[in-house]
Parts: sequence; C-alpha cells; structure tokens
Amino acid sequence: AALAVYALTGVLSPAFARPRPLTESEIGAVPNPTDVEFGSSTGSEHSGVARLLGYQVAPVAVEPGGTVEVTLYWQALARTEQNYAVFVHLLSDVGTIVAQRDTYPGLGRYLTTVWEPDVAFADTYRVRIPETAYAPDVGYVQVGIYLPDGPRLTTPDGRDAVRLAAVEIEPQPGEFPNPLDANFGDQIALIGYRLDRRVAQPGETIRLTLYWRALAPMEENYSVFAHVLGVEDQVWAGSDGWPVGGRSPTSHWEPGQVIKDGRDLTVGLTTPPGFYDIEVGLHARGVGRLPVVAEDGHWLDNRVLLSGIRVVGESTD
Repeated sequence: AALAVYALTGVLSPAFARPRPLTESEIGAVPNPTDVEFGSSTGSEHSGVARLLGYQVAPVAVEPGGTVEVTLYWQALARTEQNYAVFVHLLSDVGTIVAQRDTYPGLGRYLTTVWEPDVAFADTYRVRIPETAYAPDVGYVQVGIYLPDGPRLTTPDGRDAVRLAAVEIEPQPGEFPNPLDANFGDQIALIGYRLDRRVAQPGETIRLTLYWRALAPMEENYSVFAHVLGVEDQVWAGSDGWPVGGRSPTSHWEPGQVIKDGRDLTVGLTTPPGFYDIEVGLHARGVGRLPVVAEDGHWLDNRVLLSGIRVVGESTD
C-alpha cells in the first residue's frame, strides 16, 4: 500500500532556538557513537555533507499514541547551497513505516545552507506513534538526509538510511488487543484484533482474530470478509462467511455482546514477495457492504484496513 507522505513540519516555528554548537568535550562524550557520513557519490568519489556522530532514543518502550524522542548528533563536513531535510522513521518488525518525522534541522532554525564545517550540534526529533499502530511490535529507528524534491544522501557504502535503536511498541492496557472503534452502520463495531504472525511465505496461514460488539438488534445475518490485498486491491488471501465459522449468526447477537471471531488467511501459492494490506468488513446478500460511519453518521468507507503483513520467499510446494 502507498505510504502517506508527510509535509515538512515546524519549519517556521519561532518556539525553537537554533541548536548550539557542541564543545570538544561534549563531542567526545556523544552517546552511541556511529560516525556515519552522509553525502553524494560521483564515480568512486564520495563528497560528505554531514556526519552522524551518535544518537539517543527515549523511551525504548512506548504504547500506541505515545511519543519517541530521537536526538541526533550531527557534524557539518562541508558548506552546501542545498537545504537538506532530515527524516526519522520508525519501522515495524515487518518493515513498514509505523511513524515518521520529516523536518529541516533545528526544526527549520538551522538550515544546512548556514552550517559551518566541523561544527557539531544535537538535534531532537519528536516522533508520535499513531493510536492505530499494531502492538506488540518492535520498531527500529531509521534516519537519513534528503532533498525534499530530490534524492537521499548516501553513505560511502551506498546506504541511503541508517538503522539505529530498537523501540518496543507495547499493547495499550485494556480487554481487547489493538483497540478500534469502527462502527459498521450502527449495527456492529469492530473493537479489536490480533494477528498470530505478520510475516508469511506463500502457502502459509495467518490467523486473524477479530473482536466484534453488537450495537443493535439485527434481523440480517451478515457475513464477515477479511482479505489480504495487493496492488489495485487484488485479493491474495481471504476468508468470507458468518462469524465464528457460522456458529454465531448476527441475527442472534444481543446489543452489547462481544464476539471473538477467528479467521484463517492462507496466502496464495503465487503471491509475490512484498507488503500487503488486510481489509475487514461486513456484507449481506441484497444489502451489500455495511458502511463504516463516523460519530455524526456520515459515511467513511465500506471496510477497515488493519495492520499490513509482509510476504517473503516462495512456496516450497
């Protein structure tokens, strides 16, 4: 699925002062020394723009909705006429972007065009974890430098990003995992879900557990659909049918009742490697899909997208 593109933030904010230069003793005491150079390559020559001296990440465990502070210790290597931006990504254990922050150094108060060679400074980036981030998970902080309308800078060994510390994404306290509040037509709410794995090979099965709550008495027997979607919403795995294998039709549900509904998603043998979405919804013959509605009743969609999965390798069958 396409990743959201975030605008550069904080560029004109007057609330942040320009980072002060680090002293020699502070440079020598930088935490987690990395000594990674970012620049551009022409043939066998690498022209450095900045060096990442070290970093600090806190906290190392966070819940969805929380914030991680990433402090990067930069040193300018050469003057530049380009205004480079910094990205800080938190990648999931699957490899998708959980959260990101893209901004100019110093939140716009210390543009690379005014950097002086050899001057080092600390720059802190606050990365907010979405409420909908999957948990439990292990996130990996990845950073780099790029032109907003151009390519990323690279390291001498050709990398365009550097992976730093790991961050544990812990479940929020509550009765249901990965809590949601997806209202399907004021009839049924999806209130949580769990995946037994998020990386699979073709032919392997992913167990998806859905937690539903009845919102009103229903005469209709709705079917649940859960699909693994690729490019242009092509279905590569799916499960369609009444909840709980047909043993709990929605016409029998009582308002407020919670139903635990397990579904097996077997990845097709011809599924190519890559990242895939999981869509979930409800439908009935002659009714179609139930809409997902907002608090004010307006229509949002006819499905909910859950955490993505990754397909790796090839079937051995």
